[in-house]
Amino acid sequence: MIPASVVLVVTLIALAAVMLRTPRLSRRGLFFGFTVPGSFAQSPAGQRIFRTYAAILLAATVPGLYLAVAKSRGEGIPLLLGAYLLAYGWARRATQAYQIEPSRIREASLTTRRDPLPGGWLAWLLPFALPATSLFLTARYWGRIPARVSIHYDAAGQADRWVAKSWWSVNALPLMAISITLALLLLAWQVTRARRISAAGAAAESESGRRRFLLLAQLGILYLLNLLFTAITLEMLGLVSTWAARSLVLALLVWVVATLIFVGRYAHHRQQFEPEADRTSDEHWHFGLFYANPADPSILVEQRVGFGYSLNFARPGSWAILALTIGPGIGMSFLR
Repeated sequence: MIPASVVLVVTLIALAAVMLRTPRLSRRGLFFGFTVPGSFAQSPAGQRIFRTYAAILLAATVPGLYLAVAKSRGEGIPLLLGAYLLAYGWARRATQAYQIEPSRIREASLTTRRDPLPGGWLAWLLPFALPATSLFLTARYWGRIPARVSIHYDAAGQADRWVAKSWWSVNALPLMAISITLALLLLAWQVTRARRISAAGAAAESESGRRRFLLLAQLGILYLLNLLFTAITLEMLGLVSTWAARSLVLALLVWVVATLIFVGRYAHHRQQFEPEADRTSDEHWHFGLFYANPADPSILVEQRVGFGYSLNFARPGSWAILALTIGPGIGMSFLR
């Protein structure tokens, strides 16, 4: 069993690393969500803003690590999240003084180009078979299920919340897997249809490469999540050992870390070959993280801070995807 202190330390370090790296992954011409001159991030003012942002995060990470190592307490995680909001808010206020008007020049292509789903639709539909199998097995082996079932686990992977046996509590994880799989499938479909910023040439090829990478990373997470939820259900039925679920947790973490490592490579490639900024207006970005533009038909747009895509919260489809992603988890919290 992995000690809780080790899990907390790794989680804190990973969160701090992501928070420190994320502002460096944006397109040239974007800095903490604002449109700025393309070379601003490397300018003395840009470097000063980033150093202060990093110092605030590191100042919160140190006491969090102490609590995790010395007392096996997880207060360092909300402390770090609070420090991130403080540092990010300060960096945005400092950056706003250097904000410029986004370019109104647009590139267009006379042909429609859409990136196919890696592996085709079958590869993306196959994961639904895993939670469907779990639902079948819970019905088949209902008598093996104890009177109380676990629905939550602590940092060390130990169950810390149990509820009375019922159809809903027993099948909560398979139902959650179906909902999340559907949400990820819809997101992947929208990625293939998302608006292109580069119309042709090396920039367009770079953009297609990034999309393929993101879709493959998402497909890997989709399979690992479904395998993990299925393993937990099978463990409850006594059909597999506890180590099956824990090994899948480790595999999921390794996949996420590998994805984050490769993200840096693709972000650097984008900054070299693709245009500055993202051609969206600053006024439609809230806190630099949330996009809402009712005049934009796109459900997904490129993130301004970091790497990947953001939902357009002015479109009803975005809220449907969000509900499918987090709704089941919220529903589980009401189980008794």
